Amino acid sequence: TPPDTTISSQPEKSTNSTSASFSFTSDETSATFECSNDNQTWASCTSPYSYSSIALQDGSYNFYVRAKDAAGNVDETPASYTWTVDLTAPTVSTTTPASNATGVKRNTNLTATFSEKMAPASITKSTFKLYKCSSTTSTTCTTQVTNVNVTLSTDGLKATLDPFGTSSTLLGSKTKYKALVTTGAKDVAGNALDQSPSTTGNQQKEWYFTTGSG
Repeated sequence: TPPDTTISSQPEKSTNSTSASFSFTSDETSATFECSNDNQTWASCTSPYSYSSIALQDGSYNFYVRAKDAAGNVDETPASYTWTVDLTAPTVSTTTPASNATGVKRNTNLTATFSEKMAPASITKSTFKLYKCSSTTSTTCTTQVTNVNVTLSTDGLKATLDPFGTSSTLLGSKTKYKALVTTGAKDVAGNALDQSPSTTGNQQKEWYFTTGSG
């Protein structure tokens, strides 16, 4: 009777780690193991098995492991696991209102659409913010609007900020605002927002808009 193989620990399905480690067991305590990476040749291995000597790059990876008992029986259905390494920081690709928009309706919700799926726990009132500016010509915007609701779409790609939560209050008339998505916003792999990858350090996304009178 062939042994059965079980993977007991593995990386997250989507991760920004360039290494990976697997632990595995068999229902036969005396079994040995063979591992294969991305359907390559089987080779003897032990648990835990680590990819730490290989710098993983962006992409999808497959790991397979099978047990072999003392009688030479090999697990005919090897245990397997597929995961994705994502090393690319997300960006905000589009916004509503658009950057430097004028005449914006006072009941407008703000949206930020991301380049990839975001981690829901990272899209909050602490990472998506709205500030009122001192004048329509100034970029001094220090008065934060705090009575807001922030939600993330089910596909993880669009965050919406309702400027006044459940209140009926509207944005100010003919008023300039600054919207901000901080680097605390992260994709599902754990990469922080970086709006300008060519600039040293992670860069937040900010944009301005001005409301109309109605």
